[in-house]
Order: sequence, then structure tokens, then C-alpha cells
Amino acid sequence: MSTPPRLLAYGFRSFFLLAAGYGAVAGLYWAGALSGIMPLPDRAIDWHAFEMVFGFAGAGLAGFLLTAAPDFTGTRPVTGKALLILIVLWLAGRLALWASGWLGLLTAAVTNLTFLGLLIAYVGPPSGRMRAAATAYSCICCWRCGGPSYWYSCPGPAGSNWRRCAP
Repeated sequence: MSTPPRLLAYGFRSFFLLAAGYGAVAGLYWAGALSGIMPLPDRAIDWHAFEMVFGFAGAGLAGFLLTAAPDFTGTRPVTGKALLILIVLWLAGRLALWASGWLGLLTAAVTNLTFLGLLIAYVGPPSGRMRAAATAYSCICCWRCGGPSYWYSCPGPAGSNWRRCAP
């Protein structure tokens, strides 16, 4: 079995790097939008809240969970191709949201929810001996359930007015 590249050896390496980079990009976009340089979505606060909770914080939480879960649950760490799949899904979720005016609500929603669902599946339910891990796992599952409520709150049928919820 070959050793994965350093960025794919531990979840914190790639996802903390993505969180930092995305925080900078989203912050610059937000500053540009508020100053009138960039287009501002109709529901700018909703878009900003979603991207900070599920985009920026999602990457940070994924990095933490993928690093800490093996210690909490006694499972093997997610590395290599499995970690790469999560990274690609997270990136696809960000791109799908930014391009949702063209791709539609359904594509953006499915992409983002698939990342969260796969993260939960990879972390896996903890064994009964780890109460703290079970509590954290429950909180993550509830956090994932917040995503569909955001998508549902956007106006119009599947993507017709989605431009209002994304840049």
C-alpha cells in the first residue's frame, strides 16, 4: 500500500487549508459586494450565513473531525482517495453555490448535502463506549439537517429564483 501525498494523509491538512483560503476569498467577495464592486445577491445575508456555516466552518469542522474521529471512535483515519473525494465534493459544493444561477437550486443543494452526508458516513457512528463522541456525532447530524432547511427557504421552485440566494 502506497503512502498518500501529504495533503491527503490527514484531514486537517487539506480542510484547514481550504477553510483558510475560502475564508479569504469569501471575505474579499463580501467586501467587494458591500462596496458595490461585485454583484450582491438579493438575499445577501442568507448567502453569507450559509457560506460561513456550511462552507467555511464546514471545511474547518471536516478537518477537525477527520483528524479527531479515529481517536474518539477507534476507527481508521480517512486518507488518500476517500479524503480526495471529500475535498472534491466540498469544492464542488462551493462552486455549485456560486454558479447556482446557472446550475439551479437542485444541483447546488445535492452537491452540498452529499458532502455533509459523506462526511458523516466517513466519521461513522461512534461505539457505545465513547459518550462524548456520540454527543458530537449527534450534533453533526443535526448540523447537516440545517442544510435542507436553508435550501427549502429559498424562494421559487427548484432554482427558478435561486439567483436571489447566491451571488
